[in-house]
Amino acid sequence: MADEQQLAALSDEIYKLICPYNLEIMIEPKTLPCGHTLDNDSIMKLAEEGNGIITCPVCRATFDADKVTLEVNAITKRIIEGIKGLNQKRIVICDRCNKRVAKIACQDCGMLYCQTCFDLVHQGRLKEHRWNYLDVAVQKELPYCAVPGHEEYRLDLYCPGTNEFICLMCQATTHRDMEVYPVIKAAHFAKDDLQEWIADTSKRKRKLKSVVQAIDKVIESLEQRSEDELRTLDELLNALIDKLEAQAKVISDKIIERKILEVDKLCGVRKEIISTVANMTDDVARAERAINLSDAIELILMDREIVKQPPPLTIHLPQYTVPWVGPEQDLGQMFSVDFLPAQDPVWLDPVFQDIVALPAKAELMEAPKIEGDGITQLGTLVHSDFKWACDTAEKGQSVTVSTNNMMATTNCNDCYSQSSVFGDVAMESGVWYWKAKLLNLVGSKQVCFGVARKPFDHNNPKPYKMMWGWSSNGCALPSYETRNAEAKMHSGEEVWIKFDAERGRIEAYWPATGMSGNIDIGTKAQGKQMFPVFVLGRRGNTVEIEPVQHWTIDE
Repeated sequence: MADEQQLAALSDEIYKLICPYNLEIMIEPKTLPCGHTLDNDSIMKLAEEGNGIITCPVCRATFDADKVTLEVNAITKRIIEGIKGLNQKRIVICDRCNKRVAKIACQDCGMLYCQTCFDLVHQGRLKEHRWNYLDVAVQKELPYCAVPGHEEYRLDLYCPGTNEFICLMCQATTHRDMEVYPVIKAAHFAKDDLQEWIADTSKRKRKLKSVVQAIDKVIESLEQRSEDELRTLDELLNALIDKLEAQAKVISDKIIERKILEVDKLCGVRKEIISTVANMTDDVARAERAINLSDAIELILMDREIVKQPPPLTIHLPQYTVPWVGPEQDLGQMFSVDFLPAQDPVWLDPVFQDIVALPAKAELMEAPKIEGDGITQLGTLVHSDFKWACDTAEKGQSVTVSTNNMMATTNCNDCYSQSSVFGDVAMESGVWYWKAKLLNLVGSKQVCFGVARKPFDHNNPKPYKMMWGWSSNGCALPSYETRNAEAKMHSGEEVWIKFDAERGRIEAYWPATGMSGNIDIGTKAQGKQMFPVFVLGRRGNTVEIEPVQHWTIDE
């Protein structure tokens, strides 16, 4: 019975001996550089799954299996061996004397000691070692009763009513009217309860392991998805920066060109004014000299030339324009510039009104706006070959195409593989419009529609993961997570689709509900050949296509 007491005393510490990866008691415990201890078999599996990289299942830290040396956790291993010994000898022996029962574990020494050996070894500086009691009171035989007068009798009986171990004298006195069992029989009952508990716990462990594995898969998927989307964001940002720099360069060149024209025009007027001022200076000096010398002839000539017939003093100033740069709402053209007539030119000051002539109103013409950089506006047609059909060479084996190639159906049995069909048109530029009518929708498998790139695996059991668009139950693709009830379709209903190749954007409109939606594909579609695609899903599902030059939504 003392052995069972040992197991009960250790039960609170058992969780420290379980590997966090396989959720079993460790056999060969080793400690990772991050401080967490795992079983050696689990570490080997993690290294194999990570191609030589070990990822700690507790803190997610990573280590190169070839560069780290993992030491055995001696204390943990000794405790595990001690617990295993309870099923055999049920005794943990002191590592130093190999005689007495070990009661203390020293973390710094990595050894188990009895009280005597521990006191002998840990003197001086060794007193600072980290240690803890094993809390195991190991006895080979049942203890004696502590009740006065009963010291000669062992505690070989058990009373369930008081949950006490008692001796024969206790049964005859204080426990006379109570139900009492021998310790062996009580242990048999406890064994049955424990076996039932072990079976139930094993089932729960298996379920919890499945939950842990599912969480690991979700974490891995989330990390991978996040990395992919971060790369996509970086690509989009770089593409946008390149586009903005190109737009800014065009506008910068135009501003500099206009500045040079306006400055040249104003400098010409300035040069003319300076020349007039220089002539005036010369005339003033000539007049002052004639007056000082009392030169009669010169005085008469200058009076006739300058005073009586003065040269025109009016300066014709030109109208000039100033640039105004501002943002646009359209991502295709982020910037624009206007050159507008100046509203407050300096020569409007009243001081100058007697010598300057402002430009006539006819000259106050607004300079033309700089147009966009050729980006196609959404909803305009930039190609003429808008008629296309189903591609009989690019389809799954279960798909049948009509004679006019405008209708496709599938005969596959409740699956998505081999049920896809492409349109025979490469949408690398421009804006494309088509309508699709879904016929004979049956079963649980949905019809998916949208765009995709080549090559395309028609045998893939989840082909909707390789396309952008929607399913007939209202889910957006490829995530297949966001579902909108207004986008759910029934047999005979239409969906209108539009794809803008320059923007990398697909739009859809559901006439039955008035619902509309869009998906920005971004650089994954810009400048690449995209194709219309339909995944029909289940036997009998049929789609009828109608490429159109344009479609509009009635308000």
